[in-house]
Amino acid sequence: MEPSELLHFLIGALERLQLRYFVTGSTVTIFYGEPRFTNDIDVVVDLPDNAAKMFCAQFPEQHFYLDEEAVRDAIRHKSQFDIIHPQSGLKIDVIIPESSDFNRSRFNRVKRVQPGPDWDAAFASPEDAIIKKMEYSVRVVLKSISAI
Repeated sequence: MEPSELLHFLIGALERLQLRYFVTGSTVTIFYGEPRFTNDIDVVVDLPDNAAKMFCAQFPEQHFYLDEEAVRDAIRHKSQFDIIHPQSGLKIDVIIPESSDFNRSRFNRVKRVQPGPDWDAAFASPEDAIIKKMEYSVRVVLKSISAI
């Protein structure tokens, strides 16, 4: 499975379940024009606890590794969990957003884009992708400084 195929599969699952989501991270920056190598897909999903079982069912265990308890824990703690496609080595990082004005506004700025020839998906806006990359970089620098 290629990254674009995994992204297409993921988007299909999210849209079948009618979950609010947006793709973010390296996938988005690559799409908007910053070429780089990545082996994962980052997606922010507004996933309620009562949808966890149906969400997990979208990723059959013969093809994916996904721990339902990790999903429920991420929902409770507003953190993240992984979906792994062992055959290809590809990974999806599913991020459950904290409830904040900024995160709510990110959903309002989502852009529908066409990452494949016959399908579209919700992607983080370019400005939000930049803000989150800057935020991540600042955390890395601060962590490095504190280690000195």
